[in-house]
Amino acid sequence: MKQAFTDRSFGKKGFKSVGMNPRGLIPAATDRHTCIVLSLIAALLTLGLVSPVAAAEPTVIITGYEVNPSVILPGEMGTVTITLKNTADRATQSASDTFTRGTASTVTTTSTDISAKIESATLVGKGIEVVRGSFQDVGSIGPGQSFPLTFLIRAPSGDGIYFPEAWISVFGGTNVRYPIPVNVNSAILLPKNPAIVVEKSVPKSVNPGDDFSVNLTITNIGEIRANNVDLSISPNTSSIALKSPSTHHLSKLDPGESQVLNLSFASDRNAPLGLAVISIPIGYVRADGSRFEQVEQVGINLQGKAALSISAVSTDPSPAVSGGPFTLILRIENTGTGDATALKVRIDAPVSGSKQAFVGKIKPGSDAPAVFTLRTDQSGEIPVTVNLSYEDYYGPHSRIEEMALVVNPSAGPWAALAVLGLVIVGAALAYRHLRGRKETDHA
Repeated sequence: MKQAFTDRSFGKKGFKSVGMNPRGLIPAATDRHTCIVLSLIAALLTLGLVSPVAAAEPTVIITGYEVNPSVILPGEMGTVTITLKNTADRATQSASDTFTRGTASTVTTTSTDISAKIESATLVGKGIEVVRGSFQDVGSIGPGQSFPLTFLIRAPSGDGIYFPEAWISVFGGTNVRYPIPVNVNSAILLPKNPAIVVEKSVPKSVNPGDDFSVNLTITNIGEIRANNVDLSISPNTSSIALKSPSTHHLSKLDPGESQVLNLSFASDRNAPLGLAVISIPIGYVRADGSRFEQVEQVGINLQGKAALSISAVSTDPSPAVSGGPFTLILRIENTGTGDATALKVRIDAPVSGSKQAFVGKIKPGSDAPAVFTLRTDQSGEIPVTVNLSYEDYYGPHSRIEEMALVVNPSAGPWAALAVLGLVIVGAALAYRHLRGRKETDHA
């Protein structure tokens, strides 16, 4: 599973100064006009990209754009084309099915690609008239694939550099906002800058108490070098601890160059379930010597895992007696960190009666009984195979445990007659004793 965020720098494509066009001369901007436009550009460049919260699923970034024509006359039509890319080179999800026959279990795992589903793509004018700029249910982009979208625009009456924004909404992923410079009859050369993209590879989910790794791929997709790139790693919760160095420095990152950082973390077994955020502030020096700061975030999906076992075995009567009915009670304990649901307990043994019990849900740190009403003519230690099948956040599971059931032999009819004889003898002796006391009292 991979995530990505994009620097909102506007250095992907520059615009050249223009003195002539097919329709005639383009008037040169006055010094005052030039200063105003340059101040506007500097202010917008300073804003940077607001990084959205990291998502658990693959997401998209805007890897490029093109404005056609590169210089639009006031009131004329043009197009803006953006290129969307699924940041995940490989993204799969696995589903496991468990089949049990007797004491043997077979697990079948199926992996499928995860696509980034684009819910909507909109171009917000910011001074540019957007003639056609909204797409709904665009579709899905497979891992590593790219997809172009074209918007139709009309230039305003005023000259200058405008910055309409492409807003991309991804199902279950990152919402992207990306400004695109549009030159309307201006002779100003748009400055170029680095553009840093941070791609994250994180586990789909983490069981509290387990260690995990996060891989960061830092790429400069701009047209000039980024200097003195600094990263710091800061978990936003005490439930996650960093095991690797917390700061990293890259002296430079040339256009198209990538660097990979491998980070190790530990999680607390008692961590609350849900999304835990790791902040990654990044700073680097841009073309004009100014230092640009952006904050990336990695979302770690903490989800507990159930762990079931038999904690106690009892029978009623105790011990069980052959030839008559008895109740077998198995207490099933959950020592894991997540709920166990849809728990079914099945026993395989040479006994008759109800051999399957549905328990349902067991929370972490709790237990529940599985009750069976049985009968057997055998006695001694009877081997019993117990099959536990249940589900948790990670899917279906099964567990097999072996135990022995102790059954005492039946006393039989002669023993019953002997007991009856003892009762009769005891009653006769009691009667004789009471009669002897009465005779003594009368004497």
